[in-house]
Amino acid sequence: MNVHFTLPTFTFATTLTALACTISVHAQEAETENASETTTTMLITPPGRVELPNDEVPPMEIVDQPVEDILYRIGELTGKTILPVGNIGSKKFTVITHRPMPRSKALDLIFRALVLNDIGTIEREDVILIGDLDDIANLRQQPVLTADDDVMMRQDLGSYVAKIFRLENVKVDAVEPILTASLPDNVSIEIDGSSNQLVVYADIAYCQHVQQIVAELDNRFVRPETRTWRLRHADAEAVASNVTDLFESDGSSSGSASRGRTQARTAGRNNVTTPRVDGGSLGAEIELRITVNVPQNSLTISGEPAVLREVDRLITSEWDLPRDLGTTKLFTLRYTDPVKVAEKLNSLLGQGTGGGGTARGRSGQQGGSSVEDALSGIYRIESYPETYQLLVFSKTRDSLEFLEHVLESLDQPTSIGLPFVVELKHADAFELAEQLNALLSEPGVQAAITRPEQGLSGQSIDQLANGGTGTDQTGQNAETVTFPWQRGGRGNEEYTPESPLIGKARIVPISRQNALAVLAPRPQEEALRDLVTFFDRPGRQVELSVVIAEVELNDELNLGLRMSATGLAIENGDNALALGVNTTNPATKEFDVFGLFDSGTLSAEFSADTVLQALAQVTNVRVMQNPVVFTADNQEAFFFDGSEFPFANQVIANAGTAGGTQSFEYRSVGLVLNARPRITAQKDVDMDIRLELSKIGPAINDGGPTVDRRQTTTNIVVKNGQTIILSGLLKEEETTLTRKVPLLGDIPVFGELFTSRDNTVNRKEIIAFVTPRVVDNPDENDENFQQDYRDRLEEMRAPLAEQREAAETRDDTGRGVGEPTGVRTE
Repeated sequence: MNVHFTLPTFTFATTLTALACTISVHAQEAETENASETTTTMLITPPGRVELPNDEVPPMEIVDQPVEDILYRIGELTGKTILPVGNIGSKKFTVITHRPMPRSKALDLIFRALVLNDIGTIEREDVILIGDLDDIANLRQQPVLTADDDVMMRQDLGSYVAKIFRLENVKVDAVEPILTASLPDNVSIEIDGSSNQLVVYADIAYCQHVQQIVAELDNRFVRPETRTWRLRHADAEAVASNVTDLFESDGSSSGSASRGRTQARTAGRNNVTTPRVDGGSLGAEIELRITVNVPQNSLTISGEPAVLREVDRLITSEWDLPRDLGTTKLFTLRYTDPVKVAEKLNSLLGQGTGGGGTARGRSGQQGGSSVEDALSGIYRIESYPETYQLLVFSKTRDSLEFLEHVLESLDQPTSIGLPFVVELKHADAFELAEQLNALLSEPGVQAAITRPEQGLSGQSIDQLANGGTGTDQTGQNAETVTFPWQRGGRGNEEYTPESPLIGKARIVPISRQNALAVLAPRPQEEALRDLVTFFDRPGRQVELSVVIAEVELNDELNLGLRMSATGLAIENGDNALALGVNTTNPATKEFDVFGLFDSGTLSAEFSADTVLQALAQVTNVRVMQNPVVFTADNQEAFFFDGSEFPFANQVIANAGTAGGTQSFEYRSVGLVLNARPRITAQKDVDMDIRLELSKIGPAINDGGPTVDRRQTTTNIVVKNGQTIILSGLLKEEETTLTRKVPLLGDIPVFGELFTSRDNTVNRKEIIAFVTPRVVDNPDENDENFQQDYRDRLEEMRAPLAEQREAAETRDDTGRGVGEPTGVRTE
């Protein structure tokens, strides 16, 4: 054995002897000072060991000392039996110290040196087992330290024990990989998942190392804690929303909180810190679960205890506080809809300021939130449309004052959104509204317009009796017209409208005022007003001057005005007119009568009156009607002259009696003229004309009369002021002329000798002269086209004017003008 000592020098045996000699001397003194010594050193002595005095031993230098040489001395110092395990004769150890130390620490230092040389010790109450580490570990006779035993204050660092660690906040499965990552060969670890505990088989020094690691890692809660708060003032749903936004795990906040808690614990433990071990999250994520009991206004949360403690602090000191009386107000609106105002405020405040940071946090995480959740932090707005009121709950007085200013600005009288009325001067309100709605409708919207009538309405004499407007061969029923963009919607396709007015206007006609009520956005109002004004232009009209004459056909004028070769001339100054077959002298303005009836028109320089004057020289001419009517462009004009006659309609059988009741209807019989003029771009007139003549005919077998009807229909384009001639409607009248000698012709039988009878057949033709004249603007041309009729009106009013003047010149005595004095008129 080679033992080297420094000054002062001692042998290893001398050192152990010195340790042993002091045991008996200080035994009694150690017992008296046991309490105070334990309090000051805070060291834990292994059970059953004789307590050594605290006097110091000089520095030691033990080099390659066999273990067998110190077994007896260790047993003598500890007072326990020493049992070697296995063959430890070849085991040696070395201890070198440079400063004095207490005797108890020197003995523990020797045990620690044995462990470093693969020699383990198991110290029980009455025995110490010393042997190879592998053999000691396999014995499974180590003292068991429970989870409540703290190894940090044990001084026997070389003692081999079985230490149990209980984890409170994380699962043991998550800690095991960290502890076994760099496990020594003579240390083993076992885990128990059911109790969330682990067992470490190692010396006290290594168990202290494991305890420090477990203390740093065991900082998260595994088993959730549940707690219920019954709120008195705050809304449970609002508080639940705040808790969710603040404590819902996002992958970073939990880690920061864990590190903060770790630092707090390590700083309070004698400033001993342990580096944070990387390797992922420890344990499973604890899901934060929140339920709200609305009837009880209570909140139940299940989660980590630290989170629940923070929630309890916030609820008690910040959230569940009595509301300030100045944070609630009932607003009465005068001009605006409370429902719409509430919706708009909820939308605006929820995006901008609702709930402070709460609403913005939810929006950032979920991409949006309900309005009620967004405003739960600052405002809660309820509308009462029945009373036009808003009930506002605010978090603070300042917030309520801000909202009050906003409501005052919103609740103002305004004309925005109200329709404006455009009075029409010329256009028809219903037609124009129909056309504009079809023009401005969106694709796929059915907004058909009524097709303008074409041809003649076909109003015949029969239909006039019933007030009907049916159709015949020349008329067409009114129908609607649709356009290509109205036959299918655009679907989900994005497109650019042809006009900003498309789908932005609602146009409704006002019949009593002939006006349009237009509802459109403010930017489009002026454009729509200009559009309506553009369409409200005075339409062109047509003056139809009609002369219907009856011409008697004789030998000189038969079916076409058979004229002599020399013609007929009317001397009328400059307006001399000659009717004949030849036109040889242009100065006399000779006119071919046969050409007149072949072409169907007269030149604009000749009038119907002139032609009738010429015809009157050769035959009997009777003007039946001379109407003058005005009609708008493409509007039908109608004229009728005749009488109404009763016609048997049907027989209604009487129940229980013979026969029945016969009903009658009245039908008009006479002359009918229909005309529909259309003005072309060159101011020519394209006209559909229909002339009908009817009369009562002979009765049929059942006694009812018949109606003889003749009609002609034509379409012709004439120039402005040119006359159209309709002819060819013939009628025959048989007359008997009886001549007799007075008195003698009345004698029965013999009177025939003094009587003669002439039977004649009169053939007559109905001729209609229709002269259209285009009137562009009646207001501008009023004096011109109505001058002739004004003159005729003045002629008719002349006798009436004279009578009125005579009545006004009577004096107070009642004497009329021109009456002799003294004669009183009663």
